Amino acid sequence: MSEKQVQTISLASVDTQSLFGERDSNLRRIERLYDVEATLRGSELAVAGGAAGVTRAADLLRELIGMVRKGRNLTTHEIDQMADLMESGGDAARKAFDERDEPLAF
Repeated sequence: MSEKQVQTISLASVDTQSLFGERDSNLRRIERLYDVEATLRGSELAVAGGAAGVTRAADLLRELIGMVRKGRNLTTHEIDQMADLMESGGDAARKAFDERDEPLAF
C-alpha cells in the first residue's frame, strides 16, 4: 500500500466557483478521476491520496486554475477532456483547448 501524499495549491485570486463548479461538481469529478480527497482551507486547497493520483490531480488543477484566471467557466465535461489531454501528454492540444473562447459543444 502506498503512503498518503498531500500537495497544497494556492487559490489566491482564483474564482473558486468557476473552478469548483456548481455544488463543487468539478472538484468532485477530479477527486473521482484520481482517487484523491480535496479539502479547502482558506485560500489553499489540499489534495491528499496516493502519490500518482495526487500528482496528476494537482497538475490538472493548476492547468484549470490558469484557465479560470483567463475567465473560463469550466464544465465537468471539459474537466474530463483536459484530464485526457494531460494523460496523453498533448501540450499542443492542451494549449488549443485553453485558448478556446466557448465551451466545447456535444
